[in-house]
Amino acid sequence: MKSKTQPAEAHRFLSVHYDLNQPVGVELWRGLKEEARKHRPVLELKLADPRHVDIPQNKRCAGMVVPLHTPDMSRELPDRPYPVFVVSHTLDPTPGLLHFMNDDAAVGRLAADHLWEAGYRSFWGLGYANKCFSEERLQGFAREVERRGGTVRTDVLPSVTLEESWSPGVYFEKVAEALAPVLEALPPDTGIFGTNDWLAGMILDILERYYPERRHTSGVIGVDNGGDSRYNWVDARPELSSVIPGFYAIGQAIVRWITEFGRKEDVPAEGLVRRFSPVGTVGRASTAGYACAHPVGGRAARWIWEQVQTGEPVQVKDVAAYVKISPRSLERIFADHYPCGVKEMILRMRMDLAKQLLRGTKDSVAEVAFRCGFSGQSVFGRVFREREGSTPRDWRRQSV
Repeated sequence: MKSKTQPAEAHRFLSVHYDLNQPVGVELWRGLKEEARKHRPVLELKLADPRHVDIPQNKRCAGMVVPLHTPDMSRELPDRPYPVFVVSHTLDPTPGLLHFMNDDAAVGRLAADHLWEAGYRSFWGLGYANKCFSEERLQGFAREVERRGGTVRTDVLPSVTLEESWSPGVYFEKVAEALAPVLEALPPDTGIFGTNDWLAGMILDILERYYPERRHTSGVIGVDNGGDSRYNWVDARPELSSVIPGFYAIGQAIVRWITEFGRKEDVPAEGLVRRFSPVGTVGRASTAGYACAHPVGGRAARWIWEQVQTGEPVQVKDVAAYVKISPRSLERIFADHYPCGVKEMILRMRMDLAKQLLRGTKDSVAEVAFRCGFSGQSVFGRVFREREGSTPRDWRRQSV
């Protein structure tokens, strides 16, 4: 493609103000870096302090990528002599800036889809006050639930007054106290959506500490959570299901825009807003199994999922021993609260993990079979064809 930019020397580096210790930063950087490799030496990347955007007015700066913008930044950033890309949707779009953002309503819809498919029909969403991304995610979540005929409630994180010195522990207890009336009023088998990983993780911790039985009967899903090798994120909660936003694609699109256009004059006066679809969802222990109002059944399903991920064989007697009841009693609980028996639940979870690995890793089919606890590739292939109607290789090709 013929470049519309000025000579390469005038467009040398893209300044990226992002924290690579956060999931968003890792994926954004990966997309930027892999796309920038195609355009060397025209464009290089330069990591900058994410807390400051005051870099020298360098003529070799091709542009700047910032994680968020405050009202003060919204007034100052449009005057930069190079394009400025805003990635996080914290405020409404600003004229003169390039907003490359996630489709946050679609993020909420995917969260609702995931919980609905897990069998939940009562839903609760928790977000932040006055944050555009959070409001749009909650709206997408609620509309999808209502479209499907479920019942939904949404709230924002309550503000808490700390009389003593601030500390994470004191703050956590205050939030748990503020959320107690909501949590205690929810049906036990409720699907819960936190509009980012921190909120969803805090909900899990509150359930674990103050409502241990409800912890196993509720499903919780967040956004941006790591814990999956295909995303290589470092800030992970391995047990938390998550919607995966499209930050990798955003990074690629930023580099493409710079190399195709790349001048301040190419930025529309009214600004530019592009939205990117989320990648999908990753199911983990926090939504394992199927909606269940029985705490023992829920705890059994969570444990099955954890064991399936180890690749070790799991038998009904093992699950019964973990929850300290007889296999027959466990089967009765599953018959009353799940759409399948224990053995079938184990197989379903192995298949769920297999599809996750086929879609998101480069592992061979034989490696996927081994990681999911199948005795061999042929057995895995036969079971996969019976349930999905295609071979694992064909399913992977179509999925990707």
